[in-house]
Amino acid sequence: MPRALFRHLVALGLGLGFALAAVDVGEAAGPPGAPKGLWSCRTVDPQTGDVRIDPVCFFDQLVDRYRRLDKYEDVAEVLQVRQGIGERPRRVETRIGCAIVDGRLHVRTPSPGPWRASRGLRRSRALDQAALRYDLWLAPHMALKYAEEPAKKFRDGVREGFTATEAEAVTIDSRPMVHLELTSGDGTSADCTAKFDLYVNPESMLVERITGQQRMPDGASYETMLTITPTRAEDGPELPTEPAAVEDPVIEPVPTEPTTPAPASPPGPPVGRPGVG
Repeated sequence: MPRALFRHLVALGLGLGFALAAVDVGEAAGPPGAPKGLWSCRTVDPQTGDVRIDPVCFFDQLVDRYRRLDKYEDVAEVLQVRQGIGERPRRVETRIGCAIVDGRLHVRTPSPGPWRASRGLRRSRALDQAALRYDLWLAPHMALKYAEEPAKKFRDGVREGFTATEAEAVTIDSRPMVHLELTSGDGTSADCTAKFDLYVNPESMLVERITGQQRMPDGASYETMLTITPTRAEDGPELPTEPAAVEDPVIEPVPTEPTTPAPASPPGPPVGRPGVG
């Protein structure tokens, strides 16, 4: 599949000509109990009234939202295109489902991957880590919850990590969304090895679309697109906070009136042997 055609399909899927929806998105406060999201990350130019969303702040809020999830389910349509140097593009379409069960990530696919098929044989930390990397490759949005350092390890194979470089309000299919751009490295190089665009529902603070381009170590190009439909999202219980330390009260000694010792009794007559008269 030619790269130009792939990008054309992506543009159609996202809605041609994203229109700014700063007011609609800026007013989204999210469901009760949800992170503040945009409210804590947006600034308004006092002269022009333009709304700017701080990309690093918004990424941190997004990570916090996913970290708080205790129960979560979604279904996603996935399109992957890989093209090696001098090769024809290879295009794969599939449907996956993600779920958080007892704190662990489960990704359902039409056919089990190599790591998932071997999970039930013997549990080991190395095998679990390999299975998790495989699942996060299929569902990169779940790296927001399960990657140890989401910005640095958002995508396997990108050693330099990612920087949130842009966040803006857009409209997709008449719905306000927030477009968050992640660029590999420090975000200043035009020749980056990977770039991912996340489209976030500002009310639920959940990712609903992802497009990504990545240059593989062998020089091949890899492109992916996910259309995600969350079906369940529940936060875990609030962790109890440590009670404030209370200092022991200082008990001052109660002053007492000085007491006068009782006078000693006068000495009695000496006791001795009676005299001989």
